[in-house]
Order: sequence, then C-alpha cells, then structure tokens
Amino acid sequence: MNSSADGWSNCSCLAVFPRHIKVAAATKTHENCRRYFFLNFHKSFIFHTTTLNTTDCLPPGTSIVSKLTFYRPVTAARLVRFNIENRVNMSQTANEGKQEKILLALDFDHTIINDNSDTYVTKLAPKGKIPPEIKSLYSDQGWTLFMSEIFRYLHSNNTTPEQILECMTEISFSPGMVDLLKTLDQSKAETIVISDANYVFIDHILSFHGLKDRVNKIFTNPAKFNDDGLLELEMYHVQDSCSLSTINLCKGQILESYIEERAKENIVFTHVAFIGDGENDFCPSLRLSPKDFVFPREGYSLVKHIEKMKTEKDLHIKANIHTWKSGLDILKVLSDRVPLLAQTTTA
Repeated sequence: MNSSADGWSNCSCLAVFPRHIKVAAATKTHENCRRYFFLNFHKSFIFHTTTLNTTDCLPPGTSIVSKLTFYRPVTAARLVRFNIENRVNMSQTANEGKQEKILLALDFDHTIINDNSDTYVTKLAPKGKIPPEIKSLYSDQGWTLFMSEIFRYLHSNNTTPEQILECMTEISFSPGMVDLLKTLDQSKAETIVISDANYVFIDHILSFHGLKDRVNKIFTNPAKFNDDGLLELEMYHVQDSCSLSTINLCKGQILESYIEERAKENIVFTHVAFIGDGENDFCPSLRLSPKDFVFPREGYSLVKHIEKMKTEKDLHIKANIHTWKSGLDILKVLSDRVPLLAQTTTA
C-alpha cells in the first residue's frame, strides 16, 4: 500500500484528479478508502463526471468497488456537486458490530409545519406589516440578515419573547406529519431536521407539541433571546463551496457530515430519505444514491426545480422520487420499499 506518514497524501488514487482540484480525506486514514472526499473546486466552473475504480489503499480483508464521481471544468459557470455511489463493499468481518438503520432528513417550514415560521412571526409587527426599508434587505443569499432585522423591528415595538413563542404554537403541522414522526420505530430509524429557519422556533414548536423526542438532531441557524428579550440570530455556517445553496446553510454538506459521523459510531444507514418542499432542498436530494428516496411536496417549488435543473443543468437526482401530500404518503412508500421498516410501520 502506498501511503505517507499521514496515511493519505501519497495515495495513488489522487493521481487521476485534475491538478487544480485539492482533495482531502474526511479523516487521514485509508479505512474503506473513506466514503467521502471533500473537493475544493475552482469556483467558476461547472463540472462533468469522471469515474474512478480503485482497489488501492485498502487494508487486508477489505474489498471495494468505489465509484467516485468528481468533476472536470468545462464552462465559466458556478456549480459544485459531488456524489459517491456504490460507496464501499466491505467484507463481512469488517461489518461486524455495525447497526443498520434508515435515516429521514426533513426540512421544517412547509414540510413538518404547514407554514413558514419566519414569515408567520411578522403578524406581530404593528398592523402586521414590515417597513419597506427592511423588506429591501431580503435576498436569497441573506435570509439571516433579513430575519435579524425583523426581530430587531419587533423588539423595538415591544414584542416580547412570550408573544413570539405563543405565535409559533399557532402554526399547524402539515397533513400526516405528526403521524409520520410518531409512527416510525426509533430503534430502526433516525430523524433529523435540516432547516434555514432558526433553533428557537423549531425547538419550541416540537417541544410544545410533544415531538422533540422524535427528532434525533436539529440543524438550523442558531438563535437565542438575549437579556433584553431580543431574538438574536446567527448563520449556521458560512460556505461558498456549493453554489446550489445559500451562504449560511448547505443542507447537502450537513446531511453528508451527519451520515459520516454516525458511521464512525457504527451506525450505517441502509437507506436515506430526504423530505422537503423548496429549491434549497435540491442540493441534499442530488447527493443521494439510487437506493435512497427524495420526497418533494406536491404543488411546491422543489417539484418544478428538479425538472428545471435536469433540463437546464443536466443535474439528475439518482434517488427514487415520490411526491407527497401527506406524511402518510411517505410512510407508505417507506413501509413498502424498505425491508427494515416493513414490519414495524403501518400506513
């Protein structure tokens, strides 16, 4: 095996990558040749696929037919994407001690709940209206700045934390979503929320309705009330590697990181289901494999966006796509299609 002291930098796999791409392993080890690589591309290119099959860098007793999809620059447009399929075919010995589950990753606004929590709170503004100078701050790339100014405006008009939290409890859930969350067998499935809302809203809504314990983890923009009662909002992260996502939240990166973290804890997800409604749900959907599931909400923008990106950018989702009107639609598909859940869920 060809490796350096750090276990990575002399890996013969790297020889096939274009010179301008810097490749670093998720960890500096050749274990399974890692399921994920982080590719830092030149920002002004669209990338097309090249396939690498390798058996290099593997410890004894481990087999791999690893299909790494990476991208070669062809035109001056900014689009970054990568996917790894058929990731690792481990020997039986190497899989001992691992627990198999499925993963449900859900958006929050217009997915778990039947409204947008951020825009719903504006009903607390004087006469329910936001001044034009604040509205002008709205940008697809600056949602957290926009919402921060709204929270300042509400605070300046004596809106209390109690009023904001009570307002959140008024929002109804999307049809069948409570049933979906409560019916899943938590010994066989994990549920995470990935949302561009904020932690205070999501945590309060789930806790108020007794659903917090049905969610394993929440990934969203941090928020808290300060000593003066102002709701302060921060970006989840700052990223510019994925042009399909906003600067403050790449759902695809979050999803892949969670899968990898759980793998280190010997939890392997046999299937991943992503459930959403909007255009920012396209990035995580694009990263899933043919054995996974994407559930775009019927009548919402993600359905059309999937077709648009396929036609205009030649970006094709490989996962099984099923639209949904109710959480029960999702539950039925998973119960029918995922053997692990077949005997533990009912539609």
